[in-house]
Amino acid sequence: GGPETYSGQSMRNVHQKIVDEKGLCDTHYNVIVDLLEKTLWKLGVCEADIAEAARIANSVRDDVLCKNNHTVQPVSGSTLYARLGGEAAIKAVVEIFYDKVLQDTYVAHFFT
Repeated sequence: GGPETYSGQSMRNVHQKIVDEKGLCDTHYNVIVDLLEKTLWKLGVCEADIAEAARIANSVRDDVLCKNNHTVQPVSGSTLYARLGGEAAIKAVVEIFYDKVLQDTYVAHFFT
């Protein structure tokens, strides 16, 4: 819900090789979503926004794992992007989250 429009490849196309060659599955995805939630919690994000971030992450699960198609249902009101604090805050979340992912022995190999 931020100001940038994504113009890259589809989630399915980007992740197909990781699913096929490294076996990315629901269990791995659960760990990644959990690490995202822990990152946001550490940064003092409120529970409602953490839940929305998890909902958004889970809304693309099937595409990332190359499963059945579905549509994302947007949440009304201000965007999570805005509530988290915009670009600088998102960059901080990504940096801390990525460090956590790389330290997790169960999922790190998908990112190296």
